[in-house]
Amino acid sequence: MKVARWQEVVALVILLALLPGCYGRRELEELSLVSLLGVDKGQSERLLVTVVIAVPRKARPSPGGAGGEGGGTEATVVLSAEANDILGALSKIDRISARHVTTMHTQVVVIGEELARDNVAPLVDVFSRQLEFRHNTLVAVAKGKAVDFLKKVRSIEEPEPSSYLVKLLINIHREQGTVPLVTVHEFLIGYSTLESDPWAPYLGLAAPALEGEEVKREQAGPEKAEDGRTDVEGKEQGKDTTRPSVAVLGSAVFRKVGDSQKMVGTLNSEETMATSMLKGDFIRGHVHVAIPGDPQETGVLMFHHFSGTPKVRVEGNRVSVQFKIRLTASLVETSTRRIDVSPELQRGLVYTAEDQLERLLASTFEKLKSTGADVIDLGMTVHRSFRTWPEWQAFNWPERFRDVNATFDVKVHIFTSGFTFRPPEPR
Repeated sequence: MKVARWQEVVALVILLALLPGCYGRRELEELSLVSLLGVDKGQSERLLVTVVIAVPRKARPSPGGAGGEGGGTEATVVLSAEANDILGALSKIDRISARHVTTMHTQVVVIGEELARDNVAPLVDVFSRQLEFRHNTLVAVAKGKAVDFLKKVRSIEEPEPSSYLVKLLINIHREQGTVPLVTVHEFLIGYSTLESDPWAPYLGLAAPALEGEEVKREQAGPEKAEDGRTDVEGKEQGKDTTRPSVAVLGSAVFRKVGDSQKMVGTLNSEETMATSMLKGDFIRGHVHVAIPGDPQETGVLMFHHFSGTPKVRVEGNRVSVQFKIRLTASLVETSTRRIDVSPELQRGLVYTAEDQLERLLASTFEKLKSTGADVIDLGMTVHRSFRTWPEWQAFNWPERFRDVNATFDVKVHIFTSGFTFRPPEPR
């Protein structure tokens, strides 16, 4: 009996030793959570790093309306520092923060355009080496400087700008297809593989429309408040209700140039949608088309389903590809009701939509070739034609991509060009 009890004690001690502990843990109250991270070229040092730190206690709606605790209080803090690397800049910010700055919960990394056009390799390097950076963090490029973008962007819907930015990108990607949704992991794949190149959303700032009394004050000029400050001065004190929202401009495309990874061009919204189709990553969206027989009038075709596959042929050093694109759509709006819903109209819409999409896909593909950026991952398909890795390397795909001959087989099936319910008829 004593032996058994002794064995139980030994077993218990061993089990306790094997239990995971909380060594080195940090309480949440001791951390400053970086929700957005911006990286620009520095002036005195190589990089300018900007962090947007969430302040959870101020993110709660105030009893008086929108804004943080106390009415209009900012739910974030924006800090910046220059250093030769990202971690060095974060260390400087850590020295002036009451809590330890951590990027474990960073939602989006925003790259300034100047840095993007110069070299983003150092930024990519830290994400592939430092475990604290999450690989599902989204990547975007800001027109101008990332620091200006992060300081100004706000949303009336979300108290925390990172939530607004993530939801905005996801929504536009899923519903319109005019912006890519790219994680750090996907950016790393495009950066490190021979068969593809990375791309990212291209963002700017757009001032929202003013409403009510704000419009009157804007037209009449700055007014003096009770404390003697003008309306503009009041806005500078954190009471601005009309700060810019995000303008989704399209996408930025990258290519490896020597040892550098550079932004080599941009695509507008339509070209981004076409690129998503060529890439096979399109979900849904819409296009404006001319009404057959009356080109002065237009209609909106809403796409419901999509499939796209490239068929590649390699002959010597020449590559030919046919993109097979299939879409279903409905005519959901027109600029006039003076049209006859008929099989002829349906056939005319199909022809118009297919011709318009073929021209858009062709011009977009030519633009990608001119930049040399294979963001549609065509190399992933082409390299299957080679038996060995040395043969594929000798083929030099980054240069061959510029000479690819592409054709487009586009078929659009329109469900309906009429009404979903019978409208009232005039008497």
